[in-house]
Amino acid sequence: MSNSLDDKTFAFTVDKPDERVAVRCTVWSREKDKVLLNEKANPEFDEVQIDKTGRYLVIKTGLTGKDHVIRVRVADLETGKISDLTDAEPDYAPGHSDNGLGTVVAVSSRDSDGLGPSITLRKLDDPHNFIHILRWPKDWTQSFHISMLADNENWALLSSYTGKAPLSKGLFHDEIFQVTTKGPGFVHRLAHHHSVRSEFWDEPRANISRDGRFVTFTSNWGGAKRHDVFILRVPDEFVPRKN
Repeated sequence: MSNSLDDKTFAFTVDKPDERVAVRCTVWSREKDKVLLNEKANPEFDEVQIDKTGRYLVIKTGLTGKDHVIRVRVADLETGKISDLTDAEPDYAPGHSDNGLGTVVAVSSRDSDGLGPSITLRKLDDPHNFIHILRWPKDWTQSFHISMLADNENWALLSSYTGKAPLSKGLFHDEIFQVTTKGPGFVHRLAHHHSVRSEFWDEPRANISRDGRFVTFTSNWGGAKRHDVFILRVPDEFVPRKN
């Protein structure tokens, strides 16, 4: 389940009985006590996420591949318009992502221009267009979790991790860092999380606080058999005072 910033709009998937297979997604307005969208999957959904405004829903179909496979659908809950984004050209639909106020920041699903993986930003009222806010030259070894929970959306929080153990070496590998959403090239490097991924629960999945001062993440720290929660204090010079 996800919710809008004002806690008035909620989006969630509905699973088959006794199965963890999402076959429907629903958006409900608490203020209106009304279902705004009730979409059936074909054949199933990966996940859905409402944006902070409560107007846009990002639907991950779970489908990937070329030949114009629809990986993401963006629903405008005010107009009823649904935009389908292809996994490959021309849309290069968002991969792992998080929503801001009418925006989505995401890992590039494919190499859109021959330069390698990237983090993209697109406006949900114009989801077919996007910009690159961070690039890696031909390095596909990392996966990412993105957090746009801070009120100030000039910076997106990323936690990178290697898809499998052991830890790898390279730029921004296995790190927690911020990247500006205002254009390419500016990064705040915060910490290494030291989590060694052998399974899903080893992923750090760092999230930032609303005021931008703290980051929480989990780590098995060097490959231990336990997972602990860590709190990272963002340096004062990296904490924006207003959006």
